[in-house]
Amino acid sequence: MSRTQIARAARTFVEAHAPFADTGVFLLWSPHGAEIWYWDKAQIAAAAGAAPLKVSGPESLFREPGEGWRILACVEGYEAQYWEHGGLVASTWRRQAFAPQQWAAFVLGVEGSVYEPPEAPPTATHLRLLTQARWRRRQIKPPPTWQGAETIAVSVALCAAGLASFFMGQALHYENNARAHAREAAVIEASIASDPALRRARERTQLLADFSNASADGDVIAAAADALTVLKTFGVAAESWRADQAGFRATLNVSMTDIPLREVVAALEATPLLCGVEPNLSSRESALELTASLERAGGQCHGERGG
Repeated sequence: MSRTQIARAARTFVEAHAPFADTGVFLLWSPHGAEIWYWDKAQIAAAAGAAPLKVSGPESLFREPGEGWRILACVEGYEAQYWEHGGLVASTWRRQAFAPQQWAAFVLGVEGSVYEPPEAPPTATHLRLLTQARWRRRQIKPPPTWQGAETIAVSVALCAAGLASFFMGQALHYENNARAHAREAAVIEASIASDPALRRARERTQLLADFSNASADGDVIAAAADALTVLKTFGVAAESWRADQAGFRATLNVSMTDIPLREVVAALEATPLLCGVEPNLSSRESALELTASLERAGGQCHGERGG
């Protein structure tokens, strides 16, 4: 069965088999399904008298779980228990220590036990008391009532209304800030437009920003200067050249056999800003084209071709 079906079956069983006129009950999840604990609320109230008394649950719930047969020493009396696969299957309490006949009667009351019971009553075990949190997590809660559902609905509605009010207030706050900033920006724009010195400063600032953006991925001028210096070192003059963010390209009025091509390519690769140098035949005789990419920050070669 599903957990919902187990909970419904346990509640139905409780209503059909309550042993007292005024029955207290705990429903707990168990590896076998559900545990049902009954007690006589009227008897407990009479024993308490005028003193206020709150029942937290049977003492068995405040002890460590076990496996197999055992006897627990309670705060008052003794309790025989049989555990199977992590769940309490049977238990019985006596005010005095269990006699062999009482133990045998308890064992005979447990049918189909997996573990072989000891013939004599085992020695009583003393275990520390646990907190309620250890078994409260296993509690099967009562089904929600219409009153509970109405309370939940009202709570959700109040939370939603509170959140809506909060976000609406935040939106109005941000809108007012945006309007104030727009007014301040308009005043600044008007002041700049009416002052020639401020206009020139803005134009120069924009020019510097454009230059910074253009050279952010590599220093084109420095790369071209390095390339031309290398060519001059080998006695080669560029007939034409071009350098931009895409890289460096030059047309040389020499053939591949007129210059030490490998040394030229290695020297260009050794410059700090050039990479991916490639020599290519030109469409004209006795002409050679050299192309190279610009090296970006982090050593990345922009436009580098895979081998």
